[in-house]
Amino acid sequence: MIWSEITASWDQYRVANIFGTGTYVVPAFILLSTVGLAFVRVRRFEISAFLAGIVYFVATATYGSPDIAGTVDGRFYMPIFFLLVALAVLPAEWAIRGSFKSRYSLLGVAVLALFVLSCVGYPSQSGFKPKTGRSQAWDALKYGSERGKSPRYDAQKNFCSHL
Repeated sequence: MIWSEITASWDQYRVANIFGTGTYVVPAFILLSTVGLAFVRVRRFEISAFLAGIVYFVATATYGSPDIAGTVDGRFYMPIFFLLVALAVLPAEWAIRGSFKSRYSLLGVAVLALFVLSCVGYPSQSGFKPKTGRSQAWDALKYGSERGKSPRYDAQKNFCSHL
């Protein structure tokens, strides 16, 4: 499941399809987070955060109950993805500081490109059956106009106007 998410190659229906586009994380974000490992200063806090993340990852990966038949939903990994945001920011901060000091490098441009791709959620998949080569930001902007206004929203608005 995690590998299909990282490579943007999932093909099964997910809970994320009900409330959104279906993708939890994009490959550019994972790559930027991996580059961020090179920028981590190894101190006690970082070691404890890394160990906590590893323990949570292993516990989630080995989670299984008879109800779920050994499958794990991608939402279980959201705390790990939140920790990865801190890693992804480190190389982007380095590249931006270098550009402010007029020190441009190919690596800095590549890191900034990964950062922009991560922010717009490209490349990813959306919909069901999934279509590849999508941008999560673009799909999120179109989501409300394609599906229309929620009937529950209209009902709540109507209810509030009669109070």
